[in-house]
Amino acid sequence: MADQMLQQPVTQTSTQNTPDQVRVFAMPARYRHGAVVNMVEPVKASAPTAIVQPPVPPKVLAPIPSALPQKQQPSQTKKGLLVAGVIVLIALGIGGYLLWRSVQKNKEAIPVEQPSQTQTTSETPAITPATPVTTPVTTGTVPSTNPFPSAVTPGVDTDSDGLTDIEETIVYGTNPNLPDTDGDGFLDGNEVFHGYNPNGTAPGTLELAGLAQMLKIDGIQMLYPMKWTVLPASSGTGSVVSTTTGESVTVSILAKDASLSLSDWYQQSGKAGAPSSSKSRKGYPMLVDKNQLGVYLDLGTQVVSLIYDTSTKATIDYLQTFQMMVNSVEKI
Repeated sequence: MADQMLQQPVTQTSTQNTPDQVRVFAMPARYRHGAVVNMVEPVKASAPTAIVQPPVPPKVLAPIPSALPQKQQPSQTKKGLLVAGVIVLIALGIGGYLLWRSVQKNKEAIPVEQPSQTQTTSETPAITPATPVTTPVTTGTVPSTNPFPSAVTPGVDTDSDGLTDIEETIVYGTNPNLPDTDGDGFLDGNEVFHGYNPNGTAPGTLELAGLAQMLKIDGIQMLYPMKWTVLPASSGTGSVVSTTTGESVTVSILAKDASLSLSDWYQQSGKAGAPSSSKSRKGYPMLVDKNQLGVYLDLGTQVVSLIYDTSTKATIDYLQTFQMMVNSVEKI
């Protein structure tokens, strides 16, 4: 029955209204006549497991540099450039200074050849000497350290013994190149100042040696060089002692009240200047002008005035002899 049922074709009515062809379905042979077939229980398809994707690691971003380093970096660069610039400037300054010093030394070391007057050519013009410029001296503005007048200067003293070369050769006959002509241990000028002979040990004084003689005027006496000439004063009591080279020493005898000091007498006489007080070798009080060319000695009721006049000469060649005359003044 079953076989018959199996063998009979199963006809399905088409659900379509007008089928074109009848479809026949037959059981496969392996399933016929009670064939046993291993049945496999179908596994229920489970719901698909959702695949969980691992979380995407967050993207690591580079750290944003803070604003402070960004500001410091240009500042440090500028400081470095500034320091480098200063060092370069200092190096250039030192180098320039050393170069300048080298040029100056070379200029000093290389002598400048002056063209000779006899070898002047058309290529090298002759050098005309420059006219010296004289600066006028304004008196009363800047005090001078020279005790002598601005118009005159001390005479030449080659051996620095206190006597000028003219005094040694003309008046005393000593050696202008030897400070101690007679070798007695005293400078020639020092011996003349005290009235001693600078040109020999004997005779000892200038008068005994024939180098000076005594001048006597109105109760006083004094020495003066033997080679000089004495003339009477043009006015008053006194004399003029003239040298052989144009200078002169005017000796005047002036009256004074014995009760007056020399300074008071000087002020009352109306003389200009501010002389300094001193004493002569004979012990008489005296006033000496700042230029040392005017001296006033107090002899009680008399004042002996000695004035050295250089005349037209620009040098003072007999200052030590003038002081010798002053130191020799005394009463008779």
